[in-house]
Amino acid sequence: MRRYSIRLILLPVFILAIFLCSSCKIPSVIVTQEQQKGDSYHNNHQYEQAITHYKNCLSASAKLGTFRNLDMEADICRKIAQGYSVLGQYEDALGYANRALQTDSIQGNSLEFIEDYRMTGNIYLYMGDFVHGIPRLEHALKLNEGMESSLKGLNQRSIADTYLSLAQVNSVLGRFYNALQYTESALGLYKKNNDQRGLMEALLIKGNIYVNQGLIPEGITYLEESLETSEELDLSSSRQHQALGEAYSLAANFEQAMRHKMNALDEAYNSRIIPQMIWANMGVGDAYADLGDYENAGNYYQRAADLQDTAQIQAMALQASADMRLGNLSAAQEFYNNIGAGVASGLLALRQGEVNFEAGNSDLAITHYQNAASHFQGAGVPEGSAKANLRLGDIYVTLNNHETALVYLAEAARLALSDETHWEIFYQKGRLFEAAGLKDSAIVSYKQAVQIIESIRGKFKIEEYKTKYIENKVKVYDKLIKILLENGQTEDAFLYSERARARSFLDMIANQKIEIKQGADQELIKSEQVLRLKINSLAKLIHADDLGTNRGLSRFQVEKELMAAREEYDQLLERIKLMNNEYSSMVSIDPSGLDEIRNSLDDKTVLLTYWIGDDYLATLIISKNSITPYFLEIESSVISKDVADSRRAVRRIAEFQSGYQPPSGRPAVGRSSKEQLKYMYGLLIQPVYDNLKDYTCIGIVPHGSLHFLPFQALMAPDEQFLIENHAIFYSPSASVYVYCSEKSPGTGNKMLAMAL
Repeated sequence: MRRYSIRLILLPVFILAIFLCSSCKIPSVIVTQEQQKGDSYHNNHQYEQAITHYKNCLSASAKLGTFRNLDMEADICRKIAQGYSVLGQYEDALGYANRALQTDSIQGNSLEFIEDYRMTGNIYLYMGDFVHGIPRLEHALKLNEGMESSLKGLNQRSIADTYLSLAQVNSVLGRFYNALQYTESALGLYKKNNDQRGLMEALLIKGNIYVNQGLIPEGITYLEESLETSEELDLSSSRQHQALGEAYSLAANFEQAMRHKMNALDEAYNSRIIPQMIWANMGVGDAYADLGDYENAGNYYQRAADLQDTAQIQAMALQASADMRLGNLSAAQEFYNNIGAGVASGLLALRQGEVNFEAGNSDLAITHYQNAASHFQGAGVPEGSAKANLRLGDIYVTLNNHETALVYLAEAARLALSDETHWEIFYQKGRLFEAAGLKDSAIVSYKQAVQIIESIRGKFKIEEYKTKYIENKVKVYDKLIKILLENGQTEDAFLYSERARARSFLDMIANQKIEIKQGADQELIKSEQVLRLKINSLAKLIHADDLGTNRGLSRFQVEKELMAAREEYDQLLERIKLMNNEYSSMVSIDPSGLDEIRNSLDDKTVLLTYWIGDDYLATLIISKNSITPYFLEIESSVISKDVADSRRAVRRIAEFQSGYQPPSGRPAVGRSSKEQLKYMYGLLIQPVYDNLKDYTCIGIVPHGSLHFLPFQALMAPDEQFLIENHAIFYSPSASVYVYCSEKSPGTGNKMLAMAL
């Protein structure tokens, strides 16, 4: 009985012992499992989780005593360092890379020891610490000496990797000759060992070097080879798309540049490599700046800065690049001067010159632009030198120092590679010739500038980009139209005004309609549907004035959320269009000629076209048999204010019934509604009315702020509205009128009537 009771006592103890033994894994098992988990997370771009498991692996390995595998621990330290580098936490990365270096030095692992030196050197470079980074790479190269002739592929790949790191740092510093030498050495070894990943990296650097030196087509070829290899290896292609975006930007193919930079952004976020995410946001910002969309550019620059702050990245190079874009120029200058980065210093000097010139400090601007030219010349970047000389020419034209201006503009023309630079050189020459009284030469230069601008515009397929790009080029058309009118070349002035008008509508109606969602990425389509439903829901809440209490939001908050959703929706549609291959079939339509426009008019119809320059208003009256100009010197800002006053006037309906009565006890301010509409009639209609009075139908082709003016409400001195004596229609351009008049309306018994 006693023996039986002992069994009863011992049995649970035995079961508990088995359970405890089965639940307590020995350290060697933990090492293997944690390493495998770390590798799995790392391969899926989940770097924080990977680092956690790698650290667990190291902790378990430390408990193995004499059975520790130090080679494995060094390899795990390198993986942790790589993970921290991807997250932008370079101080932590450096700590683990040095730990690997220390372990490999004890073990006498020569190849791994070289890899550790190369890794620590690269981490220093990521941090912007070139003082410590370059010596590390040079030491790695010295350790590699004698290995190149080795039959072992590992030895040759190791030295190739070191060559590549040195090529990268020399490229960043603008030492392109040295960079190319290192790149070619690396390429030879990678080809010899059929190392596709190494070839991908070397082609990327080689392509960047060629682009910076002005060999853009050759550079694009190498970059596309690198991109193709990265896709074959199923690796992130963010850097390749970013580099191609820069190349196409230099080639003045801004839509293709935007496409690549958006792809770079997507790839960066998919890979979760934070430094690449920051660079990609800056790249998209640069692409918008090239289009003249500085609001969107600033938004992406700020996203990059916010991302860097959130991730707490200790990278001086990233910070300096963000500082330069966001206007903190002194901080960026200190960094670039310390590392001797020629190209970056040149870009910074360009920005400093621009800021000082806009502030009216021409002398300091000249100094900065001359410094920029020197930096670019030293680095062998002709396009940068061209831009610096162009800006110097611009200043000296403004200062009426024509001889010096011509010297700088000639040098800019000699060096320039990009059409974007060439058109502005011609524009500045036009300004110079005009100031010197050489009208014919000025006209030739302005026309050459317009020709290049329209050539660049023709590369765009997406209407939003066309419009944005042309917006800040209107100054060229302004100058040309004004001088043509002064020179008595009325027909040419009219034709250039037609070419300058927003032609997106003409392009849309002349091309086949494109379904923007057809063939688009399904994730983008899903996002579009979600956003559209969100916008509809918010709009319904506001319309019904039923904000509800479940969300606890005020009307102002809902309206703000709606505005943000609409902006996000517009950007998403832009992305969908950008990725839609059908847009490649879109063609840019040339405006109609004057004879074609005249032939489209009947005897009772006349076109009244306007053009607002900075300091003038041009009115052109086109009938079936003639074209008549009228020129008025007036500031565009004055016209804009008058249009705004007129819009307010037509809303004051009571004044038309009972007359203008100022508020009790207050003096009359401004014009009454009738006075304002009579004033605008006198400004826009009365001077040319002799050319209009015999026509029953007037077609208004407005420009600028006049698009917002209700011409039909303008009041003649006899207090009759313009619409009472003439039928009025509007057209964005005379060419659109011609195109629409050729389209015969279909027959039917349905009508849509709208009252506004």
